[in-house]
Amino acid sequence: MVLPVIMLVFYAIVTYGLIFYIHYLFNHIGAEALRRSVSYVNESCLIVADNPGCTELALKNHVNQEVELLFGDFLADPARILGQPRAEALEVTAVAGDCCTLQFRYNYQDYPFIPPLLPVPDVIVSTAGLRL
Repeated sequence: MVLPVIMLVFYAIVTYGLIFYIHYLFNHIGAEALRRSVSYVNESCLIVADNPGCTELALKNHVNQEVELLFGDFLADPARILGQPRAEALEVTAVAGDCCTLQFRYNYQDYPFIPPLLPVPDVIVSTAGLRL
């Protein structure tokens, strides 16, 4: 009688632990990508407003490249997150109008790591920002 309760508690700990781990991973990758991208913005970008190499689009592209590099560093298979296809399950966007904010949205309802027995969020959302 006690064993099923213990197993359910253990299962809940593992399920929610993985959700918190992925949330932390997205926060860390986003913050680190933004930190690495700060070096892309130099004095000429701040002084010369019409510098063609310092557009917001160029900065966003640089940030997205850093995100991809970091997924390669942190995941054994960068195309998958805990066995789920990353390209289909995860959406990474730079927030419109704000060059230094990333938002990660993982569709947990359609791509769960472990089939949930208890209520879990449909989408895991993580935001990382850097203010210049």
